[in-house]
Amino acid sequence: MQDQLDRGWFQGIAIVRWLTWTWAVAGAVLSRRYIEEPEVAILLLTSAGVFNAWATLMARRAPHRLSSPSPLIAEVCLAVTLLMADSYVYSSGREQSLAWAWPAASIVSVAVVAGLRWALGVSVLMAAASLAGERGVRRGEDLSVAVLSKSALFVLAATAAATLAQRLRRAEREVAVARAREEMARELHDGVLQTLAVVQRRATDPDLASLARQQERELRDFL
Repeated sequence: MQDQLDRGWFQGIAIVRWLTWTWAVAGAVLSRRYIEEPEVAILLLTSAGVFNAWATLMARRAPHRLSSPSPLIAEVCLAVTLLMADSYVYSSGREQSLAWAWPAASIVSVAVVAGLRWALGVSVLMAAASLAGERGVRRGEDLSVAVLSKSALFVLAATAAATLAQRLRRAEREVAVARAREEMARELHDGVLQTLAVVQRRATDPDLASLARQQERELRDFL
């Protein structure tokens, strides 16, 4: 069940990656007149696309690999690089950052795997990288609205993903316990109760039959 839950999580995150990456590419194409380093923009967006493809494949075939530190660190580093590259790739006047919302997927991944504290730490790192990128592009402008909106998005993604993951895992444990109890009850009903019934019918000792009857009654009350 854990493997199925992880697969569902990472497949959902893969969809978010592709949607945000597609919009980032579309934004770069629409803002190409502001791009001063097209080779760098293509390299970074292509790297993000390659990571998307690999993560999507792993989500289907080996979701446990996405829970290891290496892909989490790689995705976070790539997201930070994309956010900070704004000041290098773009000239002033562009309307959309190079990364757009793609870094939010890495925050969700960290939240699911490592929990809320790590996800909030990554959110702060993303906010700082976004501030550095925006400051390089919008020199002398008020960046409070843009940076705060991104920071709020990152924190919201971290909090929502970590909370939902925690509740789903708790529900998974409760379901597993319920299934174990059901299996134990089935085993006791099919095995022990039938044995006690046979003992009651075939026992020549009244005390033994009475004891078997009493144990059967107590076991049924327990079940």
